[in-house]
Amino acid sequence: MKRMVGHHLRSCVGFFAFCVASLSAGAEDYLYERPPARLALVVGVETYKFIPSLPSVKADRLEIAKKLEALDFKVTVAPDIQSMNQFEEDILPAFRRTISEGDIVLFYFSGHGFSYGASNYIAPANLKPPVHYLNLSNSAAALENIQDYLGKRQPGVLIMMLDACRTIANFVITGPNNENLVGKGTGDTPARTNGVNTLVGFAAKPGTAALARSQPGRMSPFTEGLTMRLPSPATEFGVVFKDVSEDVLTATGAVQQPGLMDWSTANLYLQPTDALVAQQKLAWQAALSTGKFSEILRFSRRNAASPFAAAARQWLRDHAELADSQQASFVSPAAIERLWGPKSQQFDIAWVSSGLGFEQRYVELPNASLSEANFGFVNAGYDKRTAARADVYNQLAAYVAHGSAVTTTDLVATINPSSTAALTRGIPAGSRLIAQSVERRTDGSAWLAATLPGSDERLYVMAQSNPVINIHPGESLLEILAPPSRDGFNDLLDARPLQDALTRLVSEKRTISWVSIATAKTSNAKDAGARQARATHALYVLRKNGIDERRITTLVSASDMSGENIRIRFFGR
Repeated sequence: MKRMVGHHLRSCVGFFAFCVASLSAGAEDYLYERPPARLALVVGVETYKFIPSLPSVKADRLEIAKKLEALDFKVTVAPDIQSMNQFEEDILPAFRRTISEGDIVLFYFSGHGFSYGASNYIAPANLKPPVHYLNLSNSAAALENIQDYLGKRQPGVLIMMLDACRTIANFVITGPNNENLVGKGTGDTPARTNGVNTLVGFAAKPGTAALARSQPGRMSPFTEGLTMRLPSPATEFGVVFKDVSEDVLTATGAVQQPGLMDWSTANLYLQPTDALVAQQKLAWQAALSTGKFSEILRFSRRNAASPFAAAARQWLRDHAELADSQQASFVSPAAIERLWGPKSQQFDIAWVSSGLGFEQRYVELPNASLSEANFGFVNAGYDKRTAARADVYNQLAAYVAHGSAVTTTDLVATINPSSTAALTRGIPAGSRLIAQSVERRTDGSAWLAATLPGSDERLYVMAQSNPVINIHPGESLLEILAPPSRDGFNDLLDARPLQDALTRLVSEKRTISWVSIATAKTSNAKDAGARQARATHALYVLRKNGIDERRITTLVSASDMSGENIRIRFFGR
């Protein structure tokens, strides 16, 4: 019988800010800072040939350009675009050629606009209503098409700001017999699928008008709010836009309300302070120290506007072979959580080294019904009489109950569960499998039926028969809840409760044998990303204080949790 034991926590647990980062070999090459370029195209049409002119557009155009230049944007100004041909063949292509991967790109328009169906259109100076339905694309520019066109250059963040109406108004779409046609749909911009962090700010709700001012030299309420609020230091753009919306509601007597469509996981700060950049650097160090493709990919998306995004993208290019690699754990993160309390003294976990393991960061499945048999629980002081509960078949059944497994060594898959079956492919160590079922053959062999992510091809993997390992996570020592950072950067946790806990355990001369990190479930993708980033920060703190990463598991979307806090449980003696 083998028994895994704990190890002593090293005593150097000074305040986190003074600890030296523990980074993987070669990681120092990716600690450079390179702020993304900022590019803006400002379009304002003041004078129209066939519809009323808008005297306030000139002030909108000039003042927003000044504000963006003050925020280090390289601004291209396009006043009074005369036709769709000029816009599509000259202005827009010239601007797009300046965009590189990872840039922060902003498109701003002030002038007449309208909605039709699910699209929002901006009007050039020569637009003559009513517009025939067959000539719509030649008469006005769909904001969604501009978004897709610019997004193909893969900017880090794409911001679209539309200070224009979203009504049909007198831009009536006429049909073959001159009858009026109105598109079905709400007029909201449909989500795009190019993977670019995209924010679309509208001056007005769908179907309503955006107000301009009749006095030359005065900005429209929406642009006035933008220019007043954009300089907000260390404030995330979504918060800034809510302030703009409130300003416009007040200025127009609740007639007009702006809205922000957010198809982005990025934290966007247009005026970061030195303190904020330091927090972004800490988040980058935490992600980089894991050496995991998924963690660094998450950082690159969530911090696409930070000075460290370029380094993250470079790491991903340099380590493309790790894209499908996962880290395995001897035990289920859900099993460790289930042991909390009196059970931690009553049970050990028996694990068979079958060539497979559990995901070290496991997302708890909705309505999952996991039993003690699925966790490999055996009575403390496990002996051969309980071996039946730890055989290979039960081990594979546990992976099926969890929905997944990770290969811990290179394996070979066959087309059916037989040692004489034709080989399908080799599966390298670190591959994630979608576990579906288990088959036991008459020769005593056990086979896992599984698929690879993104594939419907069923594969069979024969489990290797190896000695049983007895894992004793230890007694339940201490549980803490770590809230998000007090400084407002949600990708970091407030490390002080965790540091205090580590200091306390050292002073009590405790031995830590396992640590479980857990996050609560949320349906909001951006919030889920922030919680996982904070869990990564917790892992970083633990590793820096001498905890073996192999003895740290993470349960994502824990069913017994709620809220933004990260729960950390210590096991040992």
